[in-house]
Amino acid sequence: MKITKKIFLSFVFYAQINLVPNPSFEDTIGGCPNNVSQLYKTKFWFNTNGSTDYFNKCYSGPFDYANIPKNSFGYQNTILSNCKAYCGILTYWPFNINTETLGIKLTDSLLTGTKYYFSIKISLANTKYATNNIGALFSTKIPSVSAVGSPPNFSNIKFNQVITDTLNWTSLFGNYLADSNYKYISIGNFYDASLTTTVMVNSGGTQGA
Repeated sequence: MKITKKIFLSFVFYAQINLVPNPSFEDTIGGCPNNVSQLYKTKFWFNTNGSTDYFNKCYSGPFDYANIPKNSFGYQNTILSNCKAYCGILTYWPFNINTETLGIKLTDSLLTGTKYYFSIKISLANTKYATNNIGALFSTKIPSVSAVGSPPNFSNIKFNQVITDTLNWTSLFGNYLADSNYKYISIGNFYDASLTTTVMVNSGGTQGA
């Protein structure tokens, strides 16, 4: 996920092949974004909580709201010069509201007892705080995650590292031994504010992380 903490996201999840369709968010539906909060314009992805922001070099709206590299949440180039998109999510808010998660249906169900590998690249937006707890949550049905006072406080993959770098993309790697035939994956912070480590990195930045 830059996602606030917006952070900016791009990732891979695989056993032998990548099970995440459109992992770079570059395949679009219905044209380019012309404002923030338009995840529905990137193919296969959907919000599981809140309103994920979708940024693309083909942005066609006013100002630079969802443009790349300059946008509403700071300045961040794509991972590679030939890439053209990323997403941004909110991972912390002081009052346990408005955190954002996004999800997708995997190209194949997980096999119980099989180890899967997960990698994600994130960069901190121009926000007040940086946080930990970025992770993944699997489900057998289309997920709906509440972040209004009662997040699940659980994820199948969780990273404890607090990401503070606003210039570079940070790569995180994990693995997961499947305990069910999950069909969906959601990405974000699934823990409430009291269980999330925060570090103030910019006193003048956008509230949240």
